[in-house]
Amino acid sequence: MSVPFTPMRGRLLVQSIISKEQKTASGIIVPATESPDNKAIVIRVGEGMESIIGKTISYRDDAGRLVRIQGKEYLLLFENDLDGIYE
Repeated sequence: MSVPFTPMRGRLLVQSIISKEQKTASGIIVPATESPDNKAIVIRVGEGMESIIGKTISYRDDAGRLVRIQGKEYLLLFENDLDGIYE
């Protein structure tokens, strides 16, 4: 995904993962909600962090700043906001 924005060193541009609508075994539709553990996919990174582009990460509840780029919403996080990287 090409985004015309490059974060400065120590920052990441991520796209939040929102769970899809689910249906229970009895047919009840459960509406989509944000992932309770704050998952996101790394889109762009600052210098020196290229190895995590495309990875799924977990971040703190109070982390990040919402930014709009070409009509899409992303979060701009500091490296310190990350809890971990999913393998």
